[in-house]
Amino acid sequence: MARSRVLLVCMAVLASVARAANAEPTPAHAPESTSLEHVARFALVLNEPRAALEECGGKAAVQTSVERRLEREVFTDEAAADASLVISVDRVSEALWQAHISERDRTGTEVGHREVAIDADDCEKGVETLAIILAIMVGPPRMVVRPAPVVPVPVPETEPPPPRKVAPEPAAAAKKPALPPESRWSFAPAAAMIAGSGVLPGVSWGIEGGVAVYPPLDRISFIARAQLWPPRSTGTRPEVDLERFSAGLLACRRMARVDTASFTLCTGLDGGWLSASAPSIGRSSKGVSRILFDVPFEARGAVDLGSFHRGIRLEVIVAAQFAVLLQRDRFTFENRMGREVPLYRPAPVALTGTFGLAVHFF
Repeated sequence: MARSRVLLVCMAVLASVARAANAEPTPAHAPESTSLEHVARFALVLNEPRAALEECGGKAAVQTSVERRLEREVFTDEAAADASLVISVDRVSEALWQAHISERDRTGTEVGHREVAIDADDCEKGVETLAIILAIMVGPPRMVVRPAPVVPVPVPETEPPPPRKVAPEPAAAAKKPALPPESRWSFAPAAAMIAGSGVLPGVSWGIEGGVAVYPPLDRISFIARAQLWPPRSTGTRPEVDLERFSAGLLACRRMARVDTASFTLCTGLDGGWLSASAPSIGRSSKGVSRILFDVPFEARGAVDLGSFHRGIRLEVIVAAQFAVLLQRDRFTFENRMGREVPLYRPAPVALTGTFGLAVHFF
């Protein structure tokens, strides 16, 4: 009987061990992943000037081209981006862009940049070239660490301070109005050939130099200029050579603009002198000068040739002028008999044509 009990106890123990051996182990709970690493994402930002890129599809076209080239998703919005690619594209000419690309980290610190000229005969070619440069800067996937979340620190509530009594401002101490934006002036030196009739004998020619000044007032400009007319013979007996020099100041108003052409009306005052010499009379004969004043009325046409360098433009000028002479002295000669012989006197009205070139600085 005792042996049977021992045998039963041993069999029960063996059965328990066998059940324990065959039972599946209870899985332990794996710790949650605490890794903050992920593939870097970029934001694409367009700065001014960007008109050239906007004409070719803008930011969306560039993003699509870069991601197609890298065969993965690269860009996201600025709030979720790990870095930013900031682009400024300026159209230097119809066939050339100048691109400045800057890579900035989350804090806005620049970590690299590139300057590149892009041949932009067509939009597709220009965007593809820009996408290649951006793809090189992005490179293969980079692993970055997501910044730790910022836990706001509770601020203990405090009672607000009692309001202070503020004395009313006197009328004289009222706020000053905001100053207007800084005025911007520009100027344009010019040189021209001139031809005219009415002051010198017949049809004569001369040269002109001056400068046009453009204040920040719309459509208004001022011109200061000087003219030199070489000697011109009267064709009389005795023969007299007349030479003219004048300087003037004009105020102008632009009346119309069509594409690159503009039309302007000007008026002002010209002053100078006529110098007469009669070498045929003898060496003892001295030159005589007379003051000359006139009021010009001028119509000017100008055609903009475009920018040839940053801040410089060329312009062709054509002008027609009608002038009223305010003072026109007579040139005379006293012959051997003591009689005064008239030789020349300017006409009451003079006509002048101008053709020249102006260089605008702005």
